[in-house]
Amino acid sequence: MERKNVATIRAVAEAAGVSKTTVSFVMNDTRPQVDRIPEETRERIKACAAALGYSSNVIAASIRTGKRVWVGVMTEVLPSDPVLWPSSPFFHVSFLYGVQRKLADNGYFTILALRSLENEVQDMELLASARIGGLILRSADAPAVAKAEELLAVGVPVINVFPREKSDLFPYVVDLDNVRAGVVAAELVIKSGLRNPACVTVARSRPSLLDRQAGMVDTIRRELGIVPGICELPISNGDDPPKVDNVRAFKVIEEFVRKNRPDALVALDGGASLVLSLALDNIPVEIPRDVSVIGFDSFLTGTSKFRKLSSVGVSWLNAGEVAASIVVDQVERGQTAQQLPRLLQPVFVPGDTTTPGLSHEVTIDELSSLITYADR
Repeated sequence: MERKNVATIRAVAEAAGVSKTTVSFVMNDTRPQVDRIPEETRERIKACAAALGYSSNVIAASIRTGKRVWVGVMTEVLPSDPVLWPSSPFFHVSFLYGVQRKLADNGYFTILALRSLENEVQDMELLASARIGGLILRSADAPAVAKAEELLAVGVPVINVFPREKSDLFPYVVDLDNVRAGVVAAELVIKSGLRNPACVTVARSRPSLLDRQAGMVDTIRRELGIVPGICELPISNGDDPPKVDNVRAFKVIEEFVRKNRPDALVALDGGASLVLSLALDNIPVEIPRDVSVIGFDSFLTGTSKFRKLSSVGVSWLNAGEVAASIVVDQVERGQTAQQLPRLLQPVFVPGDTTTPGLSHEVTIDELSSLITYADR
């Protein structure tokens, strides 16, 4: 069998006119040595390596230098509430793709742990035993936050993405600017010329929902001089984490719409958005003629009355990239709380449930990262 020729570090060194050690420093990004090499030389080495098809053995280099090139990621693929299963994988896959892409761009590898609600701390300990360079959590619960604080104390960078409570691992968090998200929803309502809006939220709301509600209510009160109605969906007793009681919620929504006749309904999270969408299928209103509907992180949601729900959301792909960038920066430059927490800006993706042509300021990059998988 013919043996394939493999480019060696010696060949790259000869082609670039430098020593093998210099090639090693550049290709493995060895600091501080690589910082002392002129940029022109570094670029020449990389060009020669690319032309010869040479790539460094990152894993071998990490063993030799002690650099930790593995970053743990703990998340879930499906939430505990089956109602959210149809759209949930899109968000989680987007998040993981963002993390992995950014880590790979910086020469790091991803170790994925699918979160177990029963043994989340144990899963974190297993990741830590693998000598990871850093850890990215998504919406960690209280025991996991406590364990993460232990890891931070011994120098392992940890980032909590979309924290459940504001204090969870603060300031090492990446989160949506939830107040701004509520403001955006209110501005969309006002721009549509609607004058009787209402929020749809969940009983025992998380702090993030309360912030979105505050942003919307304050903006509506200031601009329109009214206080929007609040439709609070009941939760099932005994569920941990709590879930919306769908049967009771349908009745609550129907009664609220009949009594208050809102011309706009803004659901403040994905669960409330989906339940609201399903409930509206059984209420005699025309959407968006009689009532405009804005969901949250629900632009994949559709029913028999509409193909796609207009939605305020956040790019989970971008959230993953930002979290990975922070971890890489902390691994390579030491832990720092500077520029943390990192708040992400909300974007609006119009669907069939708002006035045609309604839009909000959003860059092409933000929109493309938000809907990377939506149209595939």
